[in-house]
Amino acid sequence: MARTIEQLRKEVLAANIEIFRRGLAQFTFGNVSGFDRERGVVVIKPSGVPYAKLTAKMLVACDLNGKVARGALRPSSDLPTHLVLYRAFAGVNAIVHTHSPHATAWAQAGREIPCFGTTHADHFHGSVPVTDAMTAREISGDYVAKEKVKWLGDWMRTAKPGDVVYLNDDHESVPKEHADVAIECDDV
Repeated sequence: MARTIEQLRKEVLAANIEIFRRGLAQFTFGNVSGFDRERGVVVIKPSGVPYAKLTAKMLVACDLNGKVARGALRPSSDLPTHLVLYRAFAGVNAIVHTHSPHATAWAQAGREIPCFGTTHADHFHGSVPVTDAMTAREISGDYVAKEKVKWLGDWMRTAKPGDVVYLNDDHESVPKEHADVAIECDDV
């Protein structure tokens, strides 16, 4: 039986609350979206809403063109990037965008996160890569999404199963197990 949009909203809400609870998102930063490919519906956290006040009804449902179908609030400013990734990668059905303190520090330094332990090695099979620094021109346009698609596509061609913990091919749920592993590796 196919899930309803309300079920998807509940799953996306639970994942958003979890990244906040785990310290992977602060204030209103970060977001989780889920995609129901059967219905062509993306559900995403609205922009500017504190996690402590977030409810399932506040989540925004839209199509792959960004046209809002349900929700009175403005979708996350990251929606265009999520939509580009969903269109580019048929196996991606959920996206978790965090601002974890440790991973953010590595990314801002332009450094990959080296493998320091078995948990990391079991799930990432090497260093966690970082994208190249983007130019002002790339940031000001829709280049951010295109750059992510190019970078992920290049990386996925050489990835082994388990390497891409933030991409999920489970058609029925937002990835909690993958988020748990990413949190553990971020804490190391």
